[in-house]
Amino acid sequence: MSRQKNQLMKYNDQELELLRVLFKDNEDLLFIIRKVFLQFELEESERKMLDGVMNDKTFALLKKIFFPEIDPDAPLFQISDLILTLKYEMEGKESSALIFQAKQIEMDYLAQQLEVLKDEKAEQKIKLSELAKLSDGEVIKDAYELIPNITARNWLLSKIDTEIRDMKILSQRSAEQNKYEMKKVMEAMKKNSNK
Repeated sequence: MSRQKNQLMKYNDQELELLRVLFKDNEDLLFIIRKVFLQFELEESERKMLDGVMNDKTFALLKKIFFPEIDPDAPLFQISDLILTLKYEMEGKESSALIFQAKQIEMDYLAQQLEVLKDEKAEQKIKLSELAKLSDGEVIKDAYELIPNITARNWLLSKIDTEIRDMKILSQRSAEQNKYEMKKVMEAMKKNSNK
């Protein structure tokens, strides 16, 4: 069991400490990880820095951040995965099939770029820049191709930026500060549910 007693947030103490060690006062590493997820070439010094920190624990943490999966040991009310977000996108939409395609593109892309973090030579079938192309150079693409591509691209940009921001914030605070903040959030949720 990986759950710690009285764990309030999805990250345990060891993961929070790893975030602190990796990213506190190391914005360069955050930029490097973002560059990988945005498919920009790394300079040799950046690749060396990334290779210097990339191990099984770092990869597992980055996978948990960027590609969360349902975890039976997650604290109560904190189960999360990439499909869970679809409940908001599907409400009142007749084009759910296009949304499903977009989510699959997003998931495939994130899995692909996680592999690139471990191995710079990993295959990159999905190109972020291609998802943003509205035409083939002469003719505007069909909407049924554009909608999933543009939706996935926009979700990816938002997710990447959000996760990088959260990593920076969590790395700047101690585990005790993070627990205190989470406890306040949980108390507010409980108070609101009693109304």
